[in-house]
Amino acid sequence: MIQRIQTVLLLAIAIILGLVMFVINRNFPLLRDGWLIIFTSIIAVFLFKKRLLQIKICYLILILLSFFLIKIFLLKLYLLSIFVVVAMCVDILAIRAIRRDEKLIHSFDRLR
Repeated sequence: MIQRIQTVLLLAIAIILGLVMFVINRNFPLLRDGWLIIFTSIIAVFLFKKRLLQIKICYLILILLSFFLIKIFLLKLYLLSIFVVVAMCVDILAIRAIRRDEKLIHSFDRLR
């Protein structure tokens, strides 16, 4: 589980948002949304055997991150928006890694 790159990337999303949550400790709606994203990314880590569901959850994380980014812009916390954009890029990389893993598994199925 931990040797796959998408696991590391999903954990990186949780760590990045954990740092953001540490900075905004007074705004409760942002805290709620941030913890939801962290929880969802940790759930996606443990779904490593169900890759298609993991891809769908990563898309959900991407949508949640975009709403989180909009809320941060509305509160004029521009420095924190950089971290959220980095988390979005990491999520896109995780989706690509999961798809690559799925293609590899399907190519092995064709060889049998």
